[in-house]
Amino acid sequence: MKRFQVLEHTADLKVRVFGKTPEELFQNAAFALAVNQKGDDNFKGTPIKKKIKISAEDQNSLLVDFLNQLLYLSDIEERVFSKVEIKKIDKKNLEAETSGYKYDQLNLEIKAATYHGLEIKKEKGQFVAEIIFDI
Repeated sequence: MKRFQVLEHTADLKVRVFGKTPEELFQNAAFALAVNQKGDDNFKGTPIKKKIKISAEDQNSLLVDFLNQLLYLSDIEERVFSKVEIKKIDKKNLEAETSGYKYDQLNLEIKAATYHGLEIKKEKGQFVAEIIFDI
């Protein structure tokens, strides 16, 4: 199964993310973010691990807040956080551990995940979300 695909967008980065479960959807969204930040999926070196705990109003907000937390960590740690182990998730809460890999230079400076047009839905037995990132 494909983890994500980049969609055409005039000014920002738009990705369509897939997952068999909500956990996998969130993991693949983090991977899509990291791949686009770095420019490839070749993550090398010794990762640092960070714990994330987020509460939000709903699942869409949870995904945006989660991705923005990864962007914040990426900025302060100078790492891309490509791997996520979900410890607990429901429609309003997330607990996870993420692994970040050092980068020399980012391929794409991503400012934030946005709420614009975001909807997590189920299509053909899998979870799907289209996410627009402000660049």
